[in-house]
Amino acid sequence: MATTQQLIKNIKRELKRQGINYSMLANKVGVSESAIKKMFAKGNFSLDRLDQIFEVLDVDLLEMVENVNHQQNMIDKLTVSQEARLVKDQKLLMVAYAAINFWSVEDILHRYNLSREEVMEKAEILENFGILEIRRNQKIRPLISNNFRWLPDGPLSVFFSQYFLPHFFDSDFTQPDSLREIRFGDLTDESRVKLDRKCHELVDLYDKLTYEDRHFTPGNRERKGTTLVVAYRCWITDAFREFAID
Repeated sequence: MATTQQLIKNIKRELKRQGINYSMLANKVGVSESAIKKMFAKGNFSLDRLDQIFEVLDVDLLEMVENVNHQQNMIDKLTVSQEARLVKDQKLLMVAYAAINFWSVEDILHRYNLSREEVMEKAEILENFGILEIRRNQKIRPLISNNFRWLPDGPLSVFFSQYFLPHFFDSDFTQPDSLREIRFGDLTDESRVKLDRKCHELVDLYDKLTYEDRHFTPGNRERKGTTLVVAYRCWITDAFREFAID
């Protein structure tokens, strides 16, 4: 039952992504809108009807079913020792980055100076971590959920704060395909709630776009590494603090 519910949820998500409502879907498969609503409400679809819906969506049924099984095995965090090993072994971290961004083994070999044996050795370690699975013909598939987070103050968080962020902000952000906007101001609690919601919506959009673009070849004009950093906090610069009364 849980698998069926997840399959229906995935179909609804794909309909929404493509901008297809129940009325449009009903027209395309030749039934009434009320019949479509009833099918989704009860989760009762014939195989022929599913075939019609997937044809409308231009999605493979087997791939969608595999995605359901895939989602049920996803992890949302690593252990401290696993994070520490990633930070210590940059080749392992590089393969992990590639895998969770839907790179194939061939993509990794084309982009980085690693042997196939090295890539598969690192992939086996990551499979033991639960980050990916190795499939037939040395294909790799990520097992990271959308809720995946680094451990608070864990090895990855410390590494990215001390190494990654300084390198990321070491730019004037004037090149094409880059943006830096900084705002200072005062907000009420109500306005901060609105800001928080919009920031999370932006992160969700980034995740959605990276997933949709996964079929394009990485490392070229079609699909380039693009990092998004979203942050805000109640804060005042030390340059003003010395003049503050309280």
